[in-house]
Amino acid sequence: AKCGPSFYISKMFRAVEEGLTYKFHASWVFVLQVIGVFFEVAGKQGYPLMKKCLQSLADLRNSSHFPYATELDQAVGVAVESMGPEIVLQAVPLEISGNEEECNFPRSWLIPVIRDHVKNTELKFFTQYFLPLAATLKNRAAELNQVGRNLEGKIYTTLQWQIWTMLPGFCTSPTDV
Repeated sequence: AKCGPSFYISKMFRAVEEGLTYKFHASWVFVLQVIGVFFEVAGKQGYPLMKKCLQSLADLRNSSHFPYATELDQAVGVAVESMGPEIVLQAVPLEISGNEEECNFPRSWLIPVIRDHVKNTELKFFTQYFLPLAATLKNRAAELNQVGRNLEGKIYTTLQWQIWTMLPGFCTSPTDV
C-alpha cells in the first residue's frame, strides 16, 4: 500500500540511507546520526526495513581508512540498544567461530559495540551464543599455545576475554529472568 505511516517512514529512511553513498561522503557524520535516530525510534519493528542498512554500515566499517568509525559504531550501538544484539547479529554476523584458518576478524569491532550498548535483552542469548563461542575461543587459544603459536593464541584469548566483558550488559535488566 502506498499510503499510511509505514510507507512514509520507509520512504524517509531510504532517502537518509541514500546519504551513505559516496557522493554525500562529506555529510556522512550527520547521516550516521540520523540513521541512529531511525534505529532508536523504529526498534525491533524496523528490522526488516533497516537490515540492509546495518549490512551497509558493516561494509563501510570494514573498508580501509573509513573516517567515521566512531559515529558508525554509535549508530550500530543504538541498533543494539533498540533492536537487541541477536537481531543486529542476524543482519551483521560476527564471523568468529574459533575455527578460522587465519587470525583475521574483520567484524571484531562489533564486540565492544555490543558490550557498550547491550541492556534490556535476553540473557539466554548470551548463554546460547556467546558462552559456547567463548569456550571454543579459549580451547583454540590453548591449542595454539600448545604448538608454539603464542601470538595467535593471545589473539583468541583476547577475543574470549572481550566476549566475557559483554556479560554485565546482558545482566542489566534482562528481559527473560
